[in-house]
Amino acid sequence: MILAKIIGPEFNGDKNLMIHLYDKNTKKIKADLENERYWDWNKNNSHKYQSFLIGSKNSNVMEDAKNHLYLDQYDF
Repeated sequence: MILAKIIGPEFNGDKNLMIHLYDKNTKKIKADLENERYWDWNKNNSHKYQSFLIGSKNSNVMEDAKNHLYLDQYDF
């Protein structure tokens, strides 16, 4: 339920879930967002899996729902 609050309607509780959590806004987030092989794999397997990048509450991560990047405002 809390993940649905963080991610919104894009979250599907029936699919396997991959979450990548970041505690700081670093170059690693940008590199992960631009990893075409990873995102192509996710797209090709979207019938079974969903993947999200989530910044912790105080990470200074800027949300970008288009790229599956969210901020955990609830400190989950």
